[in-house]
Amino acid sequence: MDTAVVSTATDGSASPSLPALVHAAAAALASAETAAEVLDARAMATFAYDKARSAARIATARKAHRDVVDAARRAQADALEIETKADIRLADEVDAAQAAGLVRRPGQRGKVLPRTEDNSPPRLRDAGINSKELHVARSVRDAIARQPAGLKPILEDILANGSEPTRGLLRRTLRSIRSGAERPASTPDSRPTLICGRLIERVSFFEIEGLKECALAEVRLLDAIEKHVANAAPDARVGDLIGSRALAEIIRRARGDA
Repeated sequence: MDTAVVSTATDGSASPSLPALVHAAAAALASAETAAEVLDARAMATFAYDKARSAARIATARKAHRDVVDAARRAQADALEIETKADIRLADEVDAAQAAGLVRRPGQRGKVLPRTEDNSPPRLRDAGINSKELHVARSVRDAIARQPAGLKPILEDILANGSEPTRGLLRRTLRSIRSGAERPASTPDSRPTLICGRLIERVSFFEIEGLKECALAEVRLLDAIEKHVANAAPDARVGDLIGSRALAEIIRRARGDA
């Protein structure tokens, strides 16, 4: 089934589909040779991202078929990938231009180029580049550079987890990966623990009966969940197969709530 989302313009004519917008942005970035062309490609990707995000949210609100929502989110992720790659290219080009003295560095004043009619290098804003966005682009570029597989697998994981592929989530994911990689390895604690993580040596004897009851309650709940779905795939998640209301009812019954 073709799940491409086609929007309708105010005059009733069909506007380009999301895949067409994404394809156009990708083609524009692939053919871009100047910073201005990279900015144009980025603007096209941003437009496609906004359209896809809106389409996904509208489809979700209208309880459209899951394939429609997934197709819109796929387009959103693809547009975000192009936008991010444009940011990386722009960051690289600005760094090279600043190193060559063709663009002012932060705080730089004076004239560093050979004498000409106007030998003062342009500022970032003169080239249509936002310094804050450039800072974010550099941070994202450096974080992605540390990932052997690159950007796409990160976006694929976001989609596979059923999450919306937003800029914010991508940046948070990159930060968490980076902080995890930079965190020094700690010496593993060999002391025995309960499944809940409590150190056994720190459990008071008066707590044991309560902990046993909690553990048995968890077993009953998991048994009830397992029995509710027959022949579930091993890699399927509970939330994918049991709705929130049904799950709440299973929990209520397992806990013996009135």
